[in-house]
Amino acid sequence: MIFNSLVQDDIKKIIDIELNKLYGRLEKLGYKVELTEDAKTLFQKKDGIKTLVQDH
Repeated sequence: MIFNSLVQDDIKKIIDIELNKLYGRLEKLGYKVELTEDAKTLFQKKDGIKTLVQDH
């Protein structure tokens, strides 16, 4: 199977989807968290997307 490389816009969309899942779980526990665009950019640069998706 061949996969196309993800472009930055694709990565940002994945980060937003995964963060929204996390926000929902945290909200059920009584917490509200929101990351800035700068923090999201760090995920793109530091391979954080893989970590974000794998850790839950």
